[in-house]
Amino acid sequence: MKLRVLGAIALLGTAALSQAFVMNFDQDSSGNNIADGTTLSNQYAGYGCLWQSSLLDPNSGWASVTDMTMTSTDVGAGYDASMGNILHSFGGWLGEDGDPNMGFTYDGSLGAISSVSCVVMGDTSASSLMAAYHDNGSSYDLLGVAYATGTSGAPETLTLNGFSQTVDLVLIAPGYYFDWAGVDDVKVETVPEPATMAVLGLGALAALKRRKK
Repeated sequence: MKLRVLGAIALLGTAALSQAFVMNFDQDSSGNNIADGTTLSNQYAGYGCLWQSSLLDPNSGWASVTDMTMTSTDVGAGYDASMGNILHSFGGWLGEDGDPNMGFTYDGSLGAISSVSCVVMGDTSASSLMAAYHDNGSSYDLLGVAYATGTSGAPETLTLNGFSQTVDLVLIAPGYYFDWAGVDDVKVETVPEPATMAVLGLGALAALKRRKK
């Protein structure tokens, strides 16, 4: 019976620490509103996420500079006003010199990523993808890729989970060169590291002992 009680307490503690955050391009990690036309960079540093454009080698056909404007007015197919700001403006797409791509590095400060998802939409949303990588110290190991399947331009959610290693980089490639696709609601779910879970177990044991006195 004691073991069951301790197990339940530990699981409750772990669940309490498990969390999710959404980068919706409407508010930053501090809850401040993001103005239409703002360029995405460090607005989500409070979550441990730093965004940058053109992570892939431009010599392989990827854009050397990917537009990362957050906007609710310069938009294309599949957009709905209820989305507020989305990432990758329609006008910015016109100036790219290859297939667009952007993404964020994650410092692990809120726990290991267990799942990541995003919403893509646009003229040829079926060309969009999201990929997760692990930093091995000298290069990045691919952990998984989610491809869009729709062709209508309607919003579609891409999801990755079940990672074998820690996720240190998430890449999003919205569409091909000279078409348009937008990104919204990048959701990240995290879980405590094993060391944190062990501390929770010890804390639960101490709490139970205090209650018995």
